[in-house]
Amino acid sequence: MYSALAIASKFIDLGIQSGKPVSPMKLQKIVYFAQGVHLARYQKPLIDEAVEAWTYGPVIPSLYHTFKHLGNSPIVESAQVGIRFEGHFYPKFESLEDSARETIQLTWEITKDFSAFQLSEWSHINGSPWSQVYAENSHSKSIPTETIKTYFESLMNKLPHAKAA
Repeated sequence: MYSALAIASKFIDLGIQSGKPVSPMKLQKIVYFAQGVHLARYQKPLIDEAVEAWTYGPVIPSLYHTFKHLGNSPIVESAQVGIRFEGHFYPKFESLEDSARETIQLTWEITKDFSAFQLSEWSHINGSPWSQVYAENSHSKSIPTETIKTYFESLMNKLPHAKAA
């Protein structure tokens, strides 16, 4: 498993490289979808953080707090993953397993042309993990990993090219 920021940084870089930079909201949805895709294909989580059901959909709190200062602006600089200590930045290099790289690439190909709002609507559809656990006036209810896995398995079974490797 990887930190959500490590996975997010890969999507940020893909967005910049392709000329389709992601907003913080789109980044939230893409990392959530990557978690679901990875759970469905490899039966294990991609990220080591809980996904929570917030008003506007599935949210990974650490990503929200890292990028909230950007509002809806696109993220146009690579995310720095590492530690700042005594005024110096020490990058943390996480090498990714092939399965993680494949998940990131597949998720990017599926989601890159959708807007943040389209992805948000997709994450809100009836029967989605978010809709199963979200309660009005609830700000931070965790979505069980098993719920995400089961839902994405059913989606992936409808896409022959996206089934488990």
